[in-house]
Amino acid sequence: MTVRKENIAENFSRSSFSYAEHAFVQKRAAGKLYDMLNNLNPQPEKIIEIGCGTGFLTEKLFAGFPEASFLICDLSDEMLKRCKTENPELRGNVVYKACDALDALAFPETFDLAVSGLTFQWMEDTLPVVIKNIYEKLNHGGALAFSTLTDKTFPKLREAFASAGSIFPGPQLYPAQDIRSMCSIFETCRFSEETEYVDFASPLDFLRHIKRTGAGNASGKPIPPSILKKAIEYLAGENNGTLREEYHLMFCYLKKS
Repeated sequence: MTVRKENIAENFSRSSFSYAEHAFVQKRAAGKLYDMLNNLNPQPEKIIEIGCGTGFLTEKLFAGFPEASFLICDLSDEMLKRCKTENPELRGNVVYKACDALDALAFPETFDLAVSGLTFQWMEDTLPVVIKNIYEKLNHGGALAFSTLTDKTFPKLREAFASAGSIFPGPQLYPAQDIRSMCSIFETCRFSEETEYVDFASPLDFLRHIKRTGAGNASGKPIPPSILKKAIEYLAGENNGTLREEYHLMFCYLKKS
């Protein structure tokens, strides 16, 4: 099911105050992504972050690269405001922009480092172009580091909607191999994958969790109540009503010669 960027922005804006509490997978992923930036030499002077959210990764970047200048972007204006409020350090060296990735990469600046934490999965049709444009915007020796979700994410939820005769109401996620192929324009590529299992007391708790992190239905097409009921009943039929779901994470570090 195709998602619309206007709906993505609205969902994340609505969840801007609940996001930090519920986005524990995203927070752990931000820490792992930042660890991939250890020992960068030389230190990046100009950094762009695409999809800052409330600033899990932004905070680490500010602390790790205090001399750098930053362009911090997010599709949601409310998320961007939240990030700015919670990460006041280096404010004089930071420009915040509410925009999508392609708009951000249309600015005249070039960068030494581009980063993005669990944002690229929302770019159904534009991801190959975004990666290509980042490559072109990086200075020689520059790097792109990002995390994303692959098509192995939420297998039980996908099964539940299929059993209800409906398409999963989320972004069409890329297989890991497709992401590797998109990244092959870079001269140096490092990839890692891991699966994070999260337990929920019930299917409804899981769906509320998704909504509170802004990752709900962004297609602009409401889910019929009958379909949602069937999907929930399918999920509740396993493990005495509890649910263990999977996030399949991919971490990518790419360097331009």
